[in-house]
Amino acid sequence: MKAIKTKLSVGSLARAALVAGVLLSAHVASAATVTANVGDLYIGFRKAGVTNNLLVDLGSVTNFTASSLGAGYGGTLANGASFTPINLAADLTAVFGSGWANNPSDGSGVTWAVVGVTDANNDNQAPFTNLTANSIYVTKARTNPGVQSSTFVLGNLNNASSGIQNVAANYDGLTSTVNSNFAVIQATSDPGSWSALVGNQNSAFGTGKTLEQASSGAYSGPTDSVLDLYLGPNAGSTGGTTSLYLGNFSVASNGNVNFAAVPEPSTYALLALTGTIFMVFIRRRNRLNNSLS
Repeated sequence: MKAIKTKLSVGSLARAALVAGVLLSAHVASAATVTANVGDLYIGFRKAGVTNNLLVDLGSVTNFTASSLGAGYGGTLANGASFTPINLAADLTAVFGSGWANNPSDGSGVTWAVVGVTDANNDNQAPFTNLTANSIYVTKARTNPGVQSSTFVLGNLNNASSGIQNVAANYDGLTSTVNSNFAVIQATSDPGSWSALVGNQNSAFGTGKTLEQASSGAYSGPTDSVLDLYLGPNAGSTGGTTSLYLGNFSVASNGNVNFAAVPEPSTYALLALTGTIFMVFIRRRNRLNNSLS
């Protein structure tokens, strides 16, 4: 019995090792070559003194825009805001360490922003018809997380879009992390890295255009800050070139990236109707109570 028991134990260990090997190889095999998609939004994270940054493709901008918002720009979306929060904790920890979510007020913490651009060679590209090429999507930090920022006024969008196009171009062809097929790690020393193209706020985005949260103060870190997303229509777009507010991004301390889209006008109408009905109900109930007292 003892010999059989030993054999069974060895066999169990062998099977366990085989299963673990399969799981490990499957995990490693999840890394893949990434492809940049024009019209997608990209979120980038960097930290001073760290040799790498993290860049993630968040998907098509159509996932971040309520369908009716495009009416002034020549049409509406085929779909509405449908972004599902993603968790980047594993990658953020791998790049910046276990303290990535800390919010030091001296600006030494992790900083982040979101950017995107329409196809430079294709007018009438989604998400809106008659939205000309080189229209861009950028975030602007709130100085108070509970208060929407003022409209992002951009300068030369052709220059700005060139910088954002380079973000996508230098994402294309890299190898994804083992945690996400849409996240890549770049060396900050690379002139095409997120840190070089966006983190340094080069002139392509315009003087004083801060896409990331404040470099110091109460909301300088990744998890206390809220960034508003704006669409900057390029010259010739139907509806003019006034920036359009699309919603806001936030990063939770557990690594979740969240987006709150601007509600559809129909949603506002429904809320108003619900509020009216509720107020009528309260008034009638109060009248009834007063008549019985």
